[in-house]
Amino acid sequence: MYDEIKKILIEEQKVQNGKLVKNLSIDQYVEKIKNKANILVHYSNGICLGFIAFYYNSEAKCGYISMVLISECGR
Repeated sequence: MYDEIKKILIEEQKVQNGKLVKNLSIDQYVEKIKNKANILVHYSNGICLGFIAFYYNSEAKCGYISMVLISECGR
């Protein structure tokens, strides 16, 4: 799953001229969401078409969506 997320992020990072993920490498971002976020992944016919990464802060009683990304072929 994380390799597929990384692939989508790399593709979109190129499209966005490096502006999608700032201050972190794609590898660092994937590691961060892997360790700290909840992730929902959408598959169709065995292909990862996108994902949502989100966090819930129980102390503040609120959630944060850090990334919603749909692959080019999923659009």
